[in-house]
Amino acid sequence: MKIFVEDLLSIITVVPRTMGLALLVMSGSFLAGLVIAAAKMSHNKVFNMLSRFYIWYVRGIPLIVHLFVLYYLFPKNAPVSVVLIVTYVLYSAPGQAENIRTAIQSVPKGQYEAAYCSGLSSFQTFRRIIFPQALTVLLPISLTVYLGNIKGISVAFMIGVVDIMSQAKLCSALNFGYVEAYLAAAVVYWVLCVGLTRLFTYCEAILYRKKGIAVS
Repeated sequence: MKIFVEDLLSIITVVPRTMGLALLVMSGSFLAGLVIAAAKMSHNKVFNMLSRFYIWYVRGIPLIVHLFVLYYLFPKNAPVSVVLIVTYVLYSAPGQAENIRTAIQSVPKGQYEAAYCSGLSSFQTFRRIIFPQALTVLLPISLTVYLGNIKGISVAFMIGVVDIMSQAKLCSALNFGYVEAYLAAAVVYWVLCVGLTRLFTYCEAILYRKKGIAVS
């Protein structure tokens, strides 16, 4: 029990770093995904083809391969956290692009027509009418993406980035309490997932109420 508590306290110290890295990855991949989604929905054949090729490429190559390729492409003095963020952003962007595209296409076409009839430009229509409605679809998906990033970052231990799982491995190597260390990591992950799920559900309910959408 003593080893478990010590490992738990040690793992908790890296939670803020893990959550921060996951948030940066989600934000970066969202922005990159927005560009890719725009390219895929574009009538420009070149942009459309390039976006589709990039999505196919990422889907066909494991994350660990991208991680090592970029790790050795970056300068040797580059911070490993930067390598991690860039790798995960590039790898997650296609998935975010598909989420964004699906959310945008879920908005009825009548909303576009009404906006254009009101004299709004395409950009104004997207910013004021389409994106706010698409956001109600994207918000629940964002929780899944964020939680996936928190758990997926554990792979980055192979290039020296210490997160929750990595800290558990370090603890088990020091005291040989492998069961205690991994159980402590499981508890931390579970508490994070439950807490963040409740937080996102609360934010989602507020967003829906502002838009007059009934929530259960």
